[in-house]
Amino acid sequence: MSCCSGGNFKNTGTPANQKVLKDFKKLTLLGLFKADGSRASVSNTDTIDATFVNGKLQEPDRLDRWYPVGEFTNVEMTVADTTFEDKSDGTRSKLLTGIVTFTGQLEGYSNKYIEKLNSFACNSELGVLGHTSCNDLVAYLEKGDDTKIFPIPISPQSMDSTLMFQADAQTGKIMFSFQFSRLVKLEDIYVLPNSALDYNFLSKAYKGNLDLIANSGNITDTSFQSLLIIDFDSRFELATNKVEGFTLADFDLFNVTTGLPIAITSVTETAGIYDFVFPAQTSGNVLRLRAYKNFKQLDDTLINIP
Repeated sequence: MSCCSGGNFKNTGTPANQKVLKDFKKLTLLGLFKADGSRASVSNTDTIDATFVNGKLQEPDRLDRWYPVGEFTNVEMTVADTTFEDKSDGTRSKLLTGIVTFTGQLEGYSNKYIEKLNSFACNSELGVLGHTSCNDLVAYLEKGDDTKIFPIPISPQSMDSTLMFQADAQTGKIMFSFQFSRLVKLEDIYVLPNSALDYNFLSKAYKGNLDLIANSGNITDTSFQSLLIIDFDSRFELATNKVEGFTLADFDLFNVTTGLPIAITSVTETAGIYDFVFPAQTSGNVLRLRAYKNFKQLDDTLINIP
């Protein structure tokens, strides 16, 4: 970003308690835009407490959801050198401010976790909220709108996840890195201090959801069966990945064809296999099943009524 032209000088005094930017210990990945097309943001009227945060973690639409990552070790947040044009008379002109690169290590994570991280890598409208060792929330504040903070935009395709194998002298790790967008102005990165929050983002309670898969069968116009399993290390190990303990209140059934919710009559479970009973639906209709409980989430499983 080259120097701006004109403008008034600003006074150089500083307040007694400046918000000094620290590196990130945990991250929240999220889309820059929500499913309805509006920008993802936090308002200065929002109370950032467990109710607010859990609502973000449990958003039904993936574009609206928050995705915690970390805690990180060996974090480095570096700013590249500013780019100048060197002229023949020995002077120079500023062309581009250096871009911020985040690099951190996730210790003790499975190689399968790389698949989860890579699912964000090609998204061109991805942002990040940072969480410092003091539990400060780091976001982006745009001039002209002091009522909201936004995720810091990530440079498209700058994200990388690399496996570091466990060995005698080191634990297994994932090296995770990305760059801020070149459009990010460092002076507009905003620190919301821990004192303004009613939630500890550094706690183990702040974690991402486990993806579930539903293998469905025995479908009729009033019932079907679904085997719920965790989509992580290995679906091959079915006995250890079956999900038990969900109840009727944890499921949501919707008729995509008619656009109407379906009131489930009953749900019974036997060793991770769930039997659903509901009012008769029309042949050819498509149903959508969702579920959430204790950080386990099933997204948009479709059921075709024969």
